[in-house]
Amino acid sequence: MAAKTNSSTPDKSPKVANKVVNVPNPDSSPHHVLAKIGNKITWKSSASGYPKFQLNFGMWNPFNTKQYATFTGGNGKPLELTAQYAGGFTYRITHIKRGGKRLTGTYGITVEGQTGPRGTKCPPNCG
Repeated sequence: MAAKTNSSTPDKSPKVANKVVNVPNPDSSPHHVLAKIGNKITWKSSASGYPKFQLNFGMWNPFNTKQYATFTGGNGKPLELTAQYAGGFTYRITHIKRGGKRLTGTYGITVEGQTGPRGTKCPPNCG
């Protein structure tokens, strides 16, 4: 009788790296964000003339199913969101100061799907 051997190696879950996006003053622009499902993406600002900001998404966003979603953050109040949906998304930043707002250009986020054990799509098979 042949001996039973275990030649399989344990699957390793992909590592999820978090991203930080510095919201610049309205005269500058952030870089395109590349993330994976499960990444926490944090927008933070230190623009003294604009203590609050809003991210304004179009029809879809990678964080929830709400259409035309708006998320708010500010100086000392970073905005942290977890990517839940893969795809290419665009957003605009509204810089808010006392007595006014300033809308800046269109920026992009690309969220890639994770690969789980044995090449399965993740989620739901991330474990």
